[in-house]
Amino acid sequence: MDLQTRVNTLLNRAIEVRRHLHQNPELSFQEHATQAYLKALLAEYGLSSCLQNTQHGLVYCLHSGVQINDACLLLRADMDALPIQEQTELTFRSQNTNVMHACGHDVHMTVVAFTAIIMKQLTGTWQGTLKIIFQPGEEVLPGGASLMIQEGVLENPRVTHAMAIHVQPSLISGTLGFCSGSYMASSDELRFNVKGRGGHAALRQMLKDPVLAASELIVKLNERFQSECNTIPTVLSIGRFEAAGATNVIPDQVHLEGTLRTRDELWRKQAHEIIKDLVKSVSDTHELEIDLDLRSGYPCLINDASFTHQNFLAAQQILGLNKVVEVPPRMTAEDFSYFTQRVPSCFFRLGTGYASKKNPEVHSPRFEVDEQSIYTGIFALTSLCLNHFRLQQNIEG
Repeated sequence: MDLQTRVNTLLNRAIEVRRHLHQNPELSFQEHATQAYLKALLAEYGLSSCLQNTQHGLVYCLHSGVQINDACLLLRADMDALPIQEQTELTFRSQNTNVMHACGHDVHMTVVAFTAIIMKQLTGTWQGTLKIIFQPGEEVLPGGASLMIQEGVLENPRVTHAMAIHVQPSLISGTLGFCSGSYMASSDELRFNVKGRGGHAALRQMLKDPVLAASELIVKLNERFQSECNTIPTVLSIGRFEAAGATNVIPDQVHLEGTLRTRDELWRKQAHEIIKDLVKSVSDTHELEIDLDLRSGYPCLINDASFTHQNFLAAQQILGLNKVVEVPPRMTAEDFSYFTQRVPSCFFRLGTGYASKKNPEVHSPRFEVDEQSIYTGIFALTSLCLNHFRLQQNIEG
């Protein structure tokens, strides 16, 4: 039985699994039912988990070949959903209030699970170790990837390469997208508490106005980092401004929250110092206090050039030249970046968009996927795994 036939044989079951996962989403680090469902599913096909230290995570190891070589490829699927109320008309839309798989993690889990199932069926036709992980908490800091790495998921056996797939609605179903090198941004969280002396808005001489200071801080941050974005990809955005005053009342305190994104780790460190300097400058000017909470999040996601090119060429052979494209870098963030910092990795895109209608982006309450993309995902990911082990065997041979 060829690979296409194997995928087609399992496709209806895979779609059924995806719909169950979509209908029963769970938030980050709360994926208890999701974990149990995946564990039972894979047990049906003879797979048993070998490690699950991280709460709600699952790890599987498949060994194949008479003589196990050093090749150990890791596949990652994220499990968590988002705090969004679904607004689609799908018959299998989320049953959980204000929880939705609006980032395609239900598709990721399905594709990786059925890739694992087929790779087990093909045991003996490839040589090496395939490590499959279902990871909780991709959507919130500190990210499940970092926790699983701390617990040793890259060891015993030692992972030599890592791959992950992610939906992209702007790509039509049936296509894949690859980007070599610096692909996605780091993500840091910024919180500022501007503490002044409030009072009557008409008596400004008696105030140390935190609203004015906070506004000036936003302008200075924007001006400083806007000037950098032409040379170093950088985004600094303030998305929350809380000032509990009134038309004639200046509050004592203002709270700001925002994000810093960049695709350069060295500049990221410098940017942290610039933010601290700007905070001090504004607080000194206005003679008030500004507390800064700068929380470092996910690092930059760097796709290994050689491994990504290998997969790009293999995908073209599998799907055809017109079905595999190069995609531009993004300023969004992804905790798979922790893997890319440790082992040669390839994080690539699965087109899930409909050709015949508008496709809302991820994190939208109206996000949908063309389920035919599930076939493409399983077929392509399994093919890339087999190709990788074949190439590794040739190198060692």
